[in-house]
Amino acid sequence: MSLSGWRKATCHIPEIALIILVSITAASCAGSRDLLMTATAAITGTEIVISGTANVPDNSLLLCEVLEQGSDTTVAQGTTVVNNCRYTYAASLGDMRSGVVEVRVVFTMQPEESLSQPEAILRLYGSRGEKLKGNQIVNTGGTKSGLVTATVDFVRPVAHQVVKTTDISPLDAERVLIWYVVVEGQPSPRELSALADELIVDAKEKAPFNALSIRFYDYPHYVEQHRAYTVGRVDYAPWGDLGKGLMINAGEYNVMLRSDNLPAKDWSKQLTPAEVEIWEATEIEYSRREDLLTNASAEVDEDSLFRDMARKHGTTIDEVRRIYLKFAGWEASD
Repeated sequence: MSLSGWRKATCHIPEIALIILVSITAASCAGSRDLLMTATAAITGTEIVISGTANVPDNSLLLCEVLEQGSDTTVAQGTTVVNNCRYTYAASLGDMRSGVVEVRVVFTMQPEESLSQPEAILRLYGSRGEKLKGNQIVNTGGTKSGLVTATVDFVRPVAHQVVKTTDISPLDAERVLIWYVVVEGQPSPRELSALADELIVDAKEKAPFNALSIRFYDYPHYVEQHRAYTVGRVDYAPWGDLGKGLMINAGEYNVMLRSDNLPAKDWSKQLTPAEVEIWEATEIEYSRREDLLTNASAEVDEDSLFRDMARKHGTTIDEVRRIYLKFAGWEASD
């Protein structure tokens, strides 16, 4: 063989080796040895994505189940196809509350509502999975299946709206901010805490500040009537003290700490939209009458106020009084 011919021959060897390597890799990915599956889960918003590996042939079907940990309640269920020993399954968590999500990935030969293995897979593993083997095999009623599980923590995002922002600092160069945030869906303290983290990041991206107080409300009417807050409060300030906001320069976040007041609300005591409407009208009228008082020691006649509000809204005096007192018990306090 000439030198040029040798060079031509050798230059193809790596290519041949690569083809052989790819073939061996593909062949070793799936086979008759012990079943081996992996599973991981990740959540973005309210969507969960399960992914992993399974050393089974292409087009094998896996059953994916999403459950609340400690409960048999199925949040989502479906099938996915294995390709090159990998799989992915995505589903919505719907209205599931915050908690630990458990996922189960099952390789079964038994037909399910959304699963029917190809004939080639049934021949390879047996119609009852009798040819499956390995440490991930479970035997139920004489039927063998592969099973792998995983868990992931879920904090449900809170639908919200920043309805108002104010700067209460006396100096133009300083920024002590209050954000008024209306939340939906009766969030838990844990969910509000996660939302506060997001809002603090949002505030930092807008401009440097000295301190930030986030006030959470369940109705915008409470913001308009200048109530402190109803659902909770989170301060992010120098040493956790909003009053020390002017002791630092804007953007010195290294000395800022969070101070939370996020009580576990009894949402059965929340005012209804109709009750809020009556409460707000009563509050506005109370303020109007208070402004008309000429004597500093004088007080608004609440009996007269409730009587007029009851007449205006077509209800009873006792009902107006009940709503007014209901809000007093609902409003949060420091």
